[in-house]
Amino acid sequence: MNICVIGPGKPGHFGDDFVNRAESDGHTVYTLSHKDHNYQKHNHRFFGFSNVDKLARVYKELVKDVDNIDLLLYNSIDGRGGAMCPEMFMENTVPCPDTDFFDNLRVNVIAPYKLSIASLKKMKEGSKIVFYDYRHVNWNR
Repeated sequence: MNICVIGPGKPGHFGDDFVNRAESDGHTVYTLSHKDHNYQKHNHRFFGFSNVDKLARVYKELVKDVDNIDLLLYNSIDGRGGAMCPEMFMENTVPCPDTDFFDNLRVNVIAPYKLSIASLKKMKEGSKIVFYDYRHVNWNR
């Protein structure tokens, strides 16, 4: 399988563990990170999420020679402030500066949308897009 992971993270975290497991199972993995975690892999790029259009261009360059993407995993980073915590945001118990709110929208909504659209052009029936946010593991707490 050809697997694209956005947000592989640093060693010891879900994204990095997922990448290592997929590679050890024989899959080809392409990774794009918002930070340089010093990955020494050919199929890795890093680029900040401050400019989503440039981020999409970096991603398209990463996967330009890939014929089929079987899985896109968007491993979300943690939100800032209370902007993405519904209980705090809806009850207005935590101040939410506009910059935090719009940063969260860019990283957790706009970027995954643009990268998903770019991936769909290389996906076939049976391909999957997964948005993983560790904060929702216990979503009903």
